[in-house]
Amino acid sequence: MPDTGRLSRRTLLLLGLLALFASVRWRIVGHDGGAWRSTIYSDGQGYAAYLTSPLLHGTFSPPVARPDHLVPAGTGQVIKYPAGTALVQTPFVLIAHAVRWCSGVRGDTLTPHHSVAIALCGLGFLLLGLERVRWLLRDLGIPDHAVAATLVLLPLGTGLGYYALMAPSMSHGYSFAMIAALLAAARKAWCTCERSATLLTALAFGLVVFIRPTNAIVLLALPMVTIGHPRTIRAWLLAADGRGLSLAAVLLVLILSIQPLLWYLQCGSWFVRPYPGEGFNWTHPALFRSLFGAQKGLFFFWPLLLFVLPGLIALARRSWKAGAWAAVYFALLCYMTSAWWNWIYGDSYGPRPYLDHLAILAVPIAVLLAAMRPITFRIGLVLIIPLCLLQCFQAWQYQVGILHPFNMDHEKWSAIFLQAGPQWRRSLGGDFEPPPYAPCGMDTVLVAGSPRGGTSHWQNRNGMNGSFMLDPAHPTGPLLRINEGELPDGRALFVEASLRRRDLVPGASRDALIVCTMGNDDDRVRYTFAMNDLPTAPAWRHWRYAFALPAALPGEHFSFSVQQSGDGAFLVDAPTFRLSAVRACP
Repeated sequence: MPDTGRLSRRTLLLLGLLALFASVRWRIVGHDGGAWRSTIYSDGQGYAAYLTSPLLHGTFSPPVARPDHLVPAGTGQVIKYPAGTALVQTPFVLIAHAVRWCSGVRGDTLTPHHSVAIALCGLGFLLLGLERVRWLLRDLGIPDHAVAATLVLLPLGTGLGYYALMAPSMSHGYSFAMIAALLAAARKAWCTCERSATLLTALAFGLVVFIRPTNAIVLLALPMVTIGHPRTIRAWLLAADGRGLSLAAVLLVLILSIQPLLWYLQCGSWFVRPYPGEGFNWTHPALFRSLFGAQKGLFFFWPLLLFVLPGLIALARRSWKAGAWAAVYFALLCYMTSAWWNWIYGDSYGPRPYLDHLAILAVPIAVLLAAMRPITFRIGLVLIIPLCLLQCFQAWQYQVGILHPFNMDHEKWSAIFLQAGPQWRRSLGGDFEPPPYAPCGMDTVLVAGSPRGGTSHWQNRNGMNGSFMLDPAHPTGPLLRINEGELPDGRALFVEASLRRRDLVPGASRDALIVCTMGNDDDRVRYTFAMNDLPTAPAWRHWRYAFALPAALPGEHFSFSVQQSGDGAFLVDAPTFRLSAVRACP
């Protein structure tokens, strides 16, 4: 029976209808008709500032953006994020702005027009990426049943569907689509040497780098597109259109020149370091935790991507050169992603940087599925379908606040597994983050409440058998204070603390908070989170915390305390505390 591609086409159509329903129902409408209000958030606000600054505020220099999305550079400030995401969103945003203007809406605030445009943009690029993946896999000779299964796995078995539909202002869905477009265009350019395909390859690669510069490593995966058409690079260059290659080079340079031009317009400098105080820990990557850890492990969050590992072997059997380059690319991807100082990538659903590269990972997955015998493939479907459903459920848990945005562990996963009740929403607490970027190390400022030469100490205002008792009448304690003049100025801080807790009344500490403040007369910095990692835990329980704080200003003091914001009494004892500061490099 001929392989017509009907199954994969129908699968893509079904995914498109499902994605459209999900976007409208949960991203645009929601339970109160106003879900669109949170469409543009977090890093997405930084990307959007490239467009909202001139369109809504009438200025690009200086840019109008959130203070934490701006960094000093040259003679002013620049938006810290690359502008590639804003560029690919531009057609949708301009249409929304035109509709907004024609509707008589004025002012400098975002309206439903912009939010709906971004939601539809995320949907459109998801479908574009999936369509290009389908075309690529079909052109590589992958059987249609394996192509269809891979198309289902990508958006439903990973966080791709969540980010493209529920977080469309973020960059990951657009990176996925552009990498998919790059692979398809490069495949066509390699096989046909057509000028148009060469130009599309340059355009797609330029946008891939413009959206996220580190994604330039996709070049290592391009040998995969040569499967079935063996030739040398020299032979391809001789067969290709020389004028087309020259135009492609010019197009690539023009695209990559946009970001320096934007920096120059914003601050008068062509080259900027947009992430000061951040960088890669090349010698200490969190590789195992990035792949297998319960906090943000790739294969822990999205276990279906384990198909990639045997898939690389199956790919090498088909083309040893393509398989070898793909393995090198995947190893470098994992190394780079885990070497970033904040390898958990903040508040997010899963290890999101890997999602950009799913179009490439789809190739070994599809090759593996195609190589399976019919009975083995059916067993694979038995794994794929329930794990896709579980992944979608966990994405929903993240959206409603059941799954913690960055502080998961094995115990928490066990506690919330298949939990949907309202009592679990925002119930997980604690905070355990990587230390700040410190290429020259950290200096210890204070250990266990006894600073070197200072006067800070634990204050026990309501001691009980060596413990601190907290209740509504005594809501604060233990309290540690570092007085004015004892904090290092201008250096990022890192807090490591622990304590033991016992409820005297069941559930008494459920609403207890860890509170950190820093400032002068008022609290310039106030950071709080739930003391308990889990809402309920028996008897005495030990909790550990680790989190970064911004640099102190001259004359500021610091405090760390436990506060009871609910009812009931509980005990805290054995508090430990360490404050470190990033060491200044010589």
